[in-house]
Amino acid sequence: MDQYSGDEQSYIPQFGDDQKPQIGMRFDSLEDAFSFYKQYARESGFSARMSNSKKSKKTNEITWKKFVRFKEGHTDDIRWSKQTQNDQPRKERARGETRTGCLSKISVVKEQTGPGWVVSTFIESHNHPLSTPSKVHLLRSHRGISASKKMLSQQFAEANVPTCQQMRLFEMESGGPEHVGFIKRDIRNYEKKC
Repeated sequence: MDQYSGDEQSYIPQFGDDQKPQIGMRFDSLEDAFSFYKQYARESGFSARMSNSKKSKKTNEITWKKFVRFKEGHTDDIRWSKQTQNDQPRKERARGETRTGCLSKISVVKEQTGPGWVVSTFIESHNHPLSTPSKVHLLRSHRGISASKKMLSQQFAEANVPTCQQMRLFEMESGGPEHVGFIKRDIRNYEKKC
């Protein structure tokens, strides 16, 4: 699925040119462009997210948008929470590094005339190994609870069915954990919102 290249660690998904983003590729909307990049990310073995954008000063419309690998950027080793009663910040527990500074990205610009968007930048190499096909369903941008599953989960919760048993039922219905489309944490997060 990926290829190690060069002296520095660089992983490039193996795709034909017709399956990956190309500079000059056109999309009808920003949502279509992100949807295409998310599908490319899923097939490649990484998770995508929206990043920076620029707006026109005249119209206040977005004219440039960047989509990146979920691991783009860096996080600080020490995180500070809200200040305590003595106005002293307190340290939160250290967490594993989730951002690796990956430079993989795609940028799209709005066409001068019309509603379309055009790919202006595409960097396909990653500084980390990519996920295997058996694990890609666990990545954040490829998960989501459908409206029908949310309603069913709500009914299960009202009947006091624990989250782990709900997941087993969803897995049996879907034909395995890789076909469910979400994980136990997603159900818990949804239940907290309700």
